[in-house]
Amino acid sequence: MNIATLRDEYSGRIFLIGSGPSLKETPLELLQDEYTFAANSIPDIFSDTDWRPSFYACVDDGVDTRYCEEAIELGIPCFFPEKTTRGTALIESVPTRDNTLFFENVDLRDRADLDISTFQLNSDSITSYDDVWSEDITDVVYGYNTIMYQMMQISHYMGFDDIYLVGNDLYDVFDGYLLFPEAADPTIFQGDGDSTLQNGIRFLQDSDHPLKSLCNAVAYKTIKSNVFSKLYPRFSNHIEFIDQDNYFSEKYSDGAIITPEKNRRHILAHELAKSVSDELGFNIYNATVGGHLKVYPRTDITSVVGNGE
Repeated sequence: MNIATLRDEYSGRIFLIGSGPSLKETPLELLQDEYTFAANSIPDIFSDTDWRPSFYACVDDGVDTRYCEEAIELGIPCFFPEKTTRGTALIESVPTRDNTLFFENVDLRDRADLDISTFQLNSDSITSYDDVWSEDITDVVYGYNTIMYQMMQISHYMGFDDIYLVGNDLYDVFDGYLLFPEAADPTIFQGDGDSTLQNGIRFLQDSDHPLKSLCNAVAYKTIKSNVFSKLYPRFSNHIEFIDQDNYFSEKYSDGAIITPEKNRRHILAHELAKSVSDELGFNIYNATVGGHLKVYPRTDITSVVGNGE
């Protein structure tokens, strides 16, 4: 098996399975006879359902490779980048089988010809969808902020015209660091200085309420610190002031507090995918149970699969 043989091998619809908590409320058994594409730690849900994905992908070297190995053992096509964004060679750390398929992954944020960062996308720098979307994944697959972006390109390459997102909840975020909502939000600020100090000064200079903005920034840095992340799980059993349920499995979470910028980065990727799908004429729908993603038209699994649409 090689990637080139999968070009336009399929047609119709495919369901891309995320890792949101809504998977616990999703009737995955309805997808047994559908094409489905899952990622990362999805094997953790296998003990709760007979459903298994048709395809699998992992692009993050932070994911335990045992999940990759378990997916590979299913005999389904499994997609991995030759190198992750951090430069880790996954091609050296996951088993090489007939069903392991490696691609070149290029993160859009690393493209010098595009004005794209984690939290900012300048559409004026994009002259064509070819700049941000690969129609030939034997050449390259572009990454941007979420593995769903790569999975959509792979799905489109394989011939699927209708992509349904499931378990793509986005996050229940904590914004309690905004002690003063009228002041500046440190998660929105995009500093271009050469140092943290320069960016901090610029952040305060740009604010109408510098002292209150400083308090917001200190609170944000505190809850995002390694010390807080380590201490919070110890006292959260006694005082739970941050209620976050963001994954289908507790094993998936690293205990870090998720703040609004994580949703913003995912939304940017989905908005980019939506603009490309409109240009190329394929469809993306959100079939997630609940959640916060509002970029795509909404539907649900029971109406799609149950009615045979």
